[in-house]
Amino acid sequence: MIYLRYVQEYDYLQIAELLQISVHGCRKLVSKAILSLREKFGSLTLLLALLS
Repeated sequence: MIYLRYVQEYDYLQIAELLQISVHGCRKLVSKAILSLREKFGSLTLLLALLS
């Protein structure tokens, strides 16, 4: 999901359709994934990964 959202630049509706989930569910999953990555790797590392 993170890859689709930030690297492939899909919007939440496109991701939700691909995964056959609601847009709200998609937003929640992306948010949880970002929080998990921040806890594991720190905010700076996450930012650098998303920018590259």
